[in-house]
Amino acid sequence: ICLSTPFDPTSVHTPLVREYSLGIQYEFVHGWVLDLGYVGSSGINLLDYNHNHNQALLATPTNSLSYLCVGLICNTSANAQFRVPYLGYQTAGLQATDYNGFSNYNSLQMTVRHQFSHGLSFQAAYTWDKNLSDIFFSNTANINNALCMSCQYGRVSFDRPQRLTVNYSYDLPLG
Repeated sequence: ICLSTPFDPTSVHTPLVREYSLGIQYEFVHGWVLDLGYVGSSGINLLDYNHNHNQALLATPTNSLSYLCVGLICNTSANAQFRVPYLGYQTAGLQATDYNGFSNYNSLQMTVRHQFSHGLSFQAAYTWDKNLSDIFFSNTANINNALCMSCQYGRVSFDRPQRLTVNYSYDLPLG
């Protein structure tokens, strides 16, 4: 039976997200307006739900676990429970909610609007962004090497690097 044991984090920090933006508007032809902006954010001490603190270590030349090696085979699923940092717990049995995640978001946002006559208006918007974090999916960092948070850093699963939307509206001429 593999049971999970609650594990208190060594320190709890308040999550912090900083947001920043810079934008300009320019009417380049009568009735045509261009909005151009940079939007970004960065976060530290983000929630890392059920982070696994007892992932099995790998036997390498710098991390010798020679007492577990039989011939050339050192890293097997059979000896995983003996390669964990906290002996006596299963490889996924020591989890804690930590506040050690970080994120970084940067985007270029462009919008063009035009107000035609008789209540017709048009708008097109384009966003080009990059969203990076070490908390990838479902607020957890156990996807790759759970003991190395910087090894988790990369694009988030919900990132949409390019997005184009076009819309229009027409006011009906009813009194």
